[in-house]
Amino acid sequence: MLSSSLHPLARQAIVLSGSPDCYGWPLGLTKYLAHCDPFGCVRWTLNFVMPHAQATGEHADVIRRSIELLEGVLSKPGSASLQAMDEFVWLPWSRRGAVRGAGPLARLVWAAMGAVVVALPGNPSSSELPGLFRAAEDPKTSAGKIVWDQCATAIQMLAYDDPGIPVAVSTAFTMSVCHTTPPSRFTIIRRLEWAWQGLSFEVAVLGDNAGALHLEFIDRQGKEPLYSGPFARMCEVDDRLSLLKHQPVSIRFERIL
Repeated sequence: MLSSSLHPLARQAIVLSGSPDCYGWPLGLTKYLAHCDPFGCVRWTLNFVMPHAQATGEHADVIRRSIELLEGVLSKPGSASLQAMDEFVWLPWSRRGAVRGAGPLARLVWAAMGAVVVALPGNPSSSELPGLFRAAEDPKTSAGKIVWDQCATAIQMLAYDDPGIPVAVSTAFTMSVCHTTPPSRFTIIRRLEWAWQGLSFEVAVLGDNAGALHLEFIDRQGKEPLYSGPFARMCEVDDRLSLLKHQPVSIRFERIL
């Protein structure tokens, strides 16, 4: 996709990243990616983090071992051991606070643990799981939040050392969820206005002649329109629309057609 346009959540993330007291500016991006695909969110974040990890130097060994562990879990999630992952990430050399690769990768191990718990059959008891999942809410709800929270934290840790990260991750996110080719012969089903702190997008739900649904994002700053989809059912579209209005920030999102 060759375009300077960005998804609304990507534009928002860049603005939020400029605030010195804003923790979790990438949360809107990772919540969107983790919806219905927690492992996909971890994979996407790992792919983004890896080029920024130090292949040499004092953290090289833990970075290599962390990537090997994560690749193993993502390739065979059904064989993942939560206990082994928990022990690994709490080892003193995991360097959870280190910015250059080791810290973000430790966060991704936690995120991968969350994805494993979400994928478990039935409703596991919190007493059967590592302490990370022993919250007041049920373990799977807690695990789902851990996925997008820890993926966002991994990205934010990179930005402490590289001020170009917010733009880079916002561009990568947009490229992964949008394209610039409009559907052929479409009709407008619904039109909405998304607005937040000076940012304004027109968001339209489109239906094409094959019965598929699409989302159109038009930045009021005059950028090229972006499209997302196709979607088979309106409930899938509604899910994506609800993710545009994530907490804790206050976003105006209302129907105009």
